[in-house]
Amino acid sequence: MKRRRSRPVPARPSATAEAEGWPDWLQQELADSLRNGCVGRQIVMENVRARIWRARLEPNERMAFHCHTLDYCWIALSDGVLQSRHASGRIDRYDLADGTVYFQRVPKDEPRVRDLENVGNAALGFMVVEFLDSANPPLPVPNHVRLR
Repeated sequence: MKRRRSRPVPARPSATAEAEGWPDWLQQELADSLRNGCVGRQIVMENVRARIWRARLEPNERMAFHCHTLDYCWIALSDGVLQSRHASGRIDRYDLADGTVYFQRVPKDEPRVRDLENVGNAALGFMVVEFLDSANPPLPVPNHVRLR
């Protein structure tokens, strides 16, 4: 399988808007996100080295702000268009192809906070692999997200 990397596509002119211009509920969600380690919908495998998540977003569905403290990669399982808001106020838009792989290193004490929204016309599936031997400790996650 050929690996493809998505490139951020500039979002609408609001891409440079600051988080202060966001609605109150979104700002509150952002403020609470430093405790949200759920970077997917369900953990399908976890051991001493990695935590593997899966997620699926229907068109116009959004995943709340969450905090990445660990190095991670995600893999698109379908074609689609994804928008991500960042704590800085930046908004990125990704045109994804099935099989797109993206890796992100998270430096010590520099968590990555973002949300995800499917802005395309079809369901978007993806997997996230968190590497537990990263520079930062993992955030706790609730037991109900673990596959039983």
